[in-house]
Amino acid sequence: MLNYELVFSTKRRTRIRLPFKLTPDVKEYFRQLTATNLSIQNIHFYNDNQHISISHQENAMNDICDFLSSIDIRCLKELYKHPILSNEETPYDIISQALYKKILIKLLIPQPFQNFAILCRSIPFLTAACRSIKRFSLDMSMLDGLAILVALITDDFKTASTITFLLNLGTDLEGWSKKKSIKDLEESLKKSGEKVWVLIDNQLREIDMSEVKEGDLVVFYEGNEILFDGKIIKGNGFIDESSITGEAYPIPRNVGEKVLANTLLVSGEIVISITNSIPNSGITNIITLINESEFKSSLEQQKLVSSADKLAKLNILGMLTTFAITRSISKTLSFLMVDFSCAIKLSTPVAYLTAIKDAVNNQVVIKSTSILDKYSEIDTYIFDKTGTITTADPKIKKVITFNNYTEFDVIKIGACLEEHVYHPIANALVDEAEKKGIVHEEMHDELYHIASKGIRSSIDGVPVVIGSKKFILEECVNIYEKQNSIICGLEEQYNLLYLGYDKELVAIFAIDTPLRSEAKETIVLLKNRNKSTILLTGDTKQRTEIVTRSIPFDKVISDLKPEDKFNYIQRLKVAGQNVLMVGDGLNDSAAIALADVGVSMGGASDVTNHISDITLLSDNLHDLIYIDSLAFELSKKIKNNLRMTFFVNGSLIFLGLFNRLSPTTLATFHNLTTFLLVGNSFKLNHSKEKGVGVRNLENIGEG
Repeated sequence: MLNYELVFSTKRRTRIRLPFKLTPDVKEYFRQLTATNLSIQNIHFYNDNQHISISHQENAMNDICDFLSSIDIRCLKELYKHPILSNEETPYDIISQALYKKILIKLLIPQPFQNFAILCRSIPFLTAACRSIKRFSLDMSMLDGLAILVALITDDFKTASTITFLLNLGTDLEGWSKKKSIKDLEESLKKSGEKVWVLIDNQLREIDMSEVKEGDLVVFYEGNEILFDGKIIKGNGFIDESSITGEAYPIPRNVGEKVLANTLLVSGEIVISITNSIPNSGITNIITLINESEFKSSLEQQKLVSSADKLAKLNILGMLTTFAITRSISKTLSFLMVDFSCAIKLSTPVAYLTAIKDAVNNQVVIKSTSILDKYSEIDTYIFDKTGTITTADPKIKKVITFNNYTEFDVIKIGACLEEHVYHPIANALVDEAEKKGIVHEEMHDELYHIASKGIRSSIDGVPVVIGSKKFILEECVNIYEKQNSIICGLEEQYNLLYLGYDKELVAIFAIDTPLRSEAKETIVLLKNRNKSTILLTGDTKQRTEIVTRSIPFDKVISDLKPEDKFNYIQRLKVAGQNVLMVGDGLNDSAAIALADVGVSMGGASDVTNHISDITLLSDNLHDLIYIDSLAFELSKKIKNNLRMTFFVNGSLIFLGLFNRLSPTTLATFHNLTTFLLVGNSFKLNHSKEKGVGVRNLENIGEG
C-alpha cells in the first residue's frame, strides 16, 4: 500500500501529497475514479504534479479514503510504462517560457541588437494602430500602438520592450483561455452508450453505437437523430439537415441517396448502409455551443465588448488633456499604459463559457450564451404533463385483452411497434415486455408515427394501430359497448393506450404516470420568485386533475393538441410575456421551438432535444432553479469584474499622474490585473450538489 500525506482538510476541501508523480495519463485515471464517487465534486492537480486538492461534500472523508484505496498500483505502473497523453500547456508554462526567453535575450544579446528586435516586435502593433486610425476607430489597438510609438520616439526602449512583451504575453494567454474553455466544453459534452438498431440476418439487434462497423445496416425511425454517414438502401423519409447545411425545411431522401450524421429523420423509416463508422452523436451540440459562444455572442456580451471599446476614447481624451496641461510624456503615458477595455473584453467571454461548462458538468446542456441572458427575463414557465411533471418512467398497471388474445400476444405486438417511438408511455410498454421476458422481433411492415396520436402499420398485410382512443377511432377500429364500459372505469385513473388489429380493439394498456418527486417543490420555488406557472397537456381534464391537485399551478389547461400549445404560447408572447416551455415529446417540439427559452427533458425525443435551447440530462425539474441561480451568479461575476476593472485601473492612472509609478510598472500592473480577472472568470461561486448523503468524518493519511 502507498502512503499518502494529508496536507490539510476542511469540511469541503482536502489537499493531499501523493508519493508518485502525476503524469497526464495518471490525472485522467484519477478523473475516471472520481467520476464514480458521488461525494467528490472536483479534483484539482497542482503544478508540482505531486499534490492534489479534492472538493467534496461535507463530512465525506470515508469516500475520500475509498477513492485513495481504489488506486491500482499495477495500473499506475502500466500508465508510466506506456504513456498515451501529453502534458497540457498551462498559463504557468506560457508565462515562465516567456520570462526565460526575455532573460536569455537580455543576458546574451548586445543592446543594439536588442533594440532592433524591439523595433521588429513593435511593427505589428504600430500597423494595427494605423488600421484603427484609417477606420476612425479609437480602440485598444490604437492605445497600444500610441504607447509603443511614444516610448520609441523618446528613446525609451526599455518601456517599449516591456509593453510589447506584455501585449504578446496577453495574446498568448488569451488564446490559451479560449482553447481551454472550448476543450473543457467538448470533453464535457462527449456522448457515450447510445444504442442503435442494426439489421443482422434480417433480424433487428440493438447494439451500442461504438460497435457499429462500416457496411452495417442501421435502421432509423421517425424522430431519430441519424448518428452516422451512410446511404439509404430501404425506405424513405424527410430529413432535417439544418444542423449541417442551414436549410430550414426537411429534405426528402429516397433509396440510393446519401444521409449525413447529426441530421434528423423528421418522418419515415429508413435503413442505411454505413459509410463512416465513426459515431458523430453530440457533434451538433458541440459545434452549436462553440459557434454561439465564440462567434455569435449574446446581446449582453456584445454590449459589454462594445462599451469596452468606447472606453478607449476616454483614454485618448485623458492623454490629450494631460499632455496639454502638464507637457509631461511620463504622465501622458499613464493613459496609454492602462485601459479599461482590455480586462472586460477578455474576461467576459471566459465567464460565459465557464458558466456553460459548469452547467454541462451538472447535467444541463445550454446551447448558447444568449440563453443565459434570456433566462433571467423569463416570467412565465409552461410545463407539459406526461414525462415532464410526471415521471419519465411510467408503468403498465393493467392489461385488458379482447377477442381471445392473450396478454403475451398483445404486449408482443404493442412493444414491437412502440420500441421505435421515444415517449414515456411507449417506453412503459417496451419495459413491460422486457420485465416479462417477452421477445418482440420485428414483425410489422413500414411504420408511420403520427405525433400526439399513435402509430399505424401492418403485420402480414393486416392493419395494426396503437395510440389514443381518438386515433384508433379515426383508423376505423371498432369499440363495442361492453368495451366502452370498461374504458369508462379506467380512464379517470389511468392513461390508456389502445391496440387495434384488423379493425378490432384487441387490448387496452392502463398506464400509471406518477408525479415527479421534485415537481411540487419546483413549482413552489418558481412562484416564490414571482414566476407564472402553467400546465398545458393533451391529457383529459379528469386525469390531469388527479395528478396535479397537489401542485399550485396558476393555470391548468387540458385536452390540447400540439397546435393548441403552439397557439397558446404565441398569444402569450404577443401579450409581451417572456415564455419558457418544458417538454419531452414530439408533440411538444413546435411549442418548445416557439418559446423564448425551450427546455427538453433528458429522455426527450431526438427532434425535441435538437430544437430546444436547454436539455436537462438528469431529468430533474430542480435544474430549472439551478439555471436561474447560475444566470444570476454569471451576472454577478461580470459586474464584479467591471467594478474591479474600474477601481484598479482608475487607481493606476491616478498613481501614474502623480509620478508614483513609472510607465513600465503601470503596464505590468495593468496586465497583471487583466490576467487575474481572466483567471477569476474561470471560477463561479456556484455549485450544485453531486448526489445526496452524508458520510462520517474519518482520519486520513495512511494508504
